[in-house]
Amino acid sequence: MTLENLAQEYWEIGLEAMPLVATAYGIPGYDDQMGDPSKAAEDARAERLEVLLASARVLTPTETQDKITQSMLIDAVDRGLRSLKYNPAGLAVSPLIGPHSSLMQIAAQTGASSAEQGADLLKRYQQVGDWLEAHAARHIASVAAGRTHSAINVQHVIDQIERYLSSPIESDPFASTAVRGEWEGAEEWQAAMKDVAETVVRPAMAAYAESLRSQVLPYARSDEEPGLLHIPMGDEQYELLLEGFTTTDLTADEIHNVGLEMMVKLRAEFGEIGVTAFDISEPEEVIERLRSDPALKYSSEEEMVAAAEETIARAEAAVSDWFNVYPEAKCVVQKVEPELAPSMPPAYYMPPSQDGTRGGTYFLNTHEPTTRGAFDAESIAFHEAVPGHHFDRSVSGELTGLPLFRKFGNVTAFTEGWGLYSERLADEMGLYSSDISRLGMVSSDAWRAGRLVVDTGIHAKGWTRQQAIDYLVENTPIAEGVIATEVDRYISFPGQATSYMIGRLEIDKQRSRAKAALGDSFDIKTFHDIALTNGAVPLNVFAELIGDWIDA
Repeated sequence: MTLENLAQEYWEIGLEAMPLVATAYGIPGYDDQMGDPSKAAEDARAERLEVLLASARVLTPTETQDKITQSMLIDAVDRGLRSLKYNPAGLAVSPLIGPHSSLMQIAAQTGASSAEQGADLLKRYQQVGDWLEAHAARHIASVAAGRTHSAINVQHVIDQIERYLSSPIESDPFASTAVRGEWEGAEEWQAAMKDVAETVVRPAMAAYAESLRSQVLPYARSDEEPGLLHIPMGDEQYELLLEGFTTTDLTADEIHNVGLEMMVKLRAEFGEIGVTAFDISEPEEVIERLRSDPALKYSSEEEMVAAAEETIARAEAAVSDWFNVYPEAKCVVQKVEPELAPSMPPAYYMPPSQDGTRGGTYFLNTHEPTTRGAFDAESIAFHEAVPGHHFDRSVSGELTGLPLFRKFGNVTAFTEGWGLYSERLADEMGLYSSDISRLGMVSSDAWRAGRLVVDTGIHAKGWTRQQAIDYLVENTPIAEGVIATEVDRYISFPGQATSYMIGRLEIDKQRSRAKAALGDSFDIKTFHDIALTNGAVPLNVFAELIGDWIDA
């Protein structure tokens, strides 16, 4: 079998398992499916992947891109198969990436452009009960194996579902699925969707919450033992997660120390910029001023959205001096669904759909705006939107000639490394509007350096939830409520938080390497072309691509 065929098969196996992802990307043929999260279906997919892996390993490609594709395919399949030992679906009780949350977020972004697509979506949502029941069975099996969940996140998920169940049916993301264009029967279809939301989806969500409440929460780990090291095989699972999220062989101790060393440098930078921003040089005083000054908070949700839109527009006007390649899709700002918002991060990004019905979306968490600092709004927008994820994710989705798993795959160390790189790049581009906003940039760096310390602290060193919160309160100006939500995210999504700074440091390293080697021939636009036009790649592959540029 050819490499192209193997790559396509791998992509299709993934979409069969998670057809919601296909809908999110606007890929046709999956809108009537929910996927099968059962252990039996997972085992069947694993058998197919074992055969695929063996076939991929014996190929001998000669072209650079084919070599990259083979390497990434083997790595992704091999690690995915090794991860099944730990029943990752069983541990996926998370307010951010749990099945209920993924379903609701994608439903809110989904529309029907024809009667056929509308019928497919109705068929899909009729299956939500069985789908959530299968997920609950995986969670319960994990408990039976002693691999329990964190109590704080189980409770967050229950709370999210209860807020959804108490929300008006008119705002229900399933009942209010958009009609795109004009097609016969749309009015009747909307009535049917409302009925499905009331009679199928909401009862299924209630049953899922009850399973968590009665069969998962009583056995869950306390805030004193939130990390993976407290469950069987947790330490070795964490090693595998770090390998995947950082695409390096760095140990938890090494990552932890990188974070500690960076924090020392960043505290000094707080003092340096604090002098011009506030006439304050003590890092502790600058951090406290940023966190507590009411003048640096938002007054309303509308103000938050307007600030984000203005920041993105300013960035869009400046990118031509720094980039040859831009995404064709527009980036829009949208509020996080209110039922999910209290337990969600400050912001995140969803790439455009391939069918052109939706552009890139910068989701902004406007929950309790008066508690949210405005000083870091610009750095977050540069990270999540322009020139951050809207560039790397959207450009990747518009590439031709790459396998779909490379176009749409999320190599977290690279994508999140690029997002964090974009925050500092924006400073080079002169995009920050004030020294206070530049302190927001430093705050964002401290936040990501702190993640290296906190994530490894929780999962490899036995930190309590409160220890993690206290460390970030001491070293970053992030609002304490946001810090608590973030720490709970790191608990439920082990290793992912380490990818940001590890990726950023490698992108910085490769840029410095190229600049030193090429001297006056170094071109920042070409560097960015290489970063954006190969899709998201492991960090060692990015280093090889930069090496090829230098050699050429």
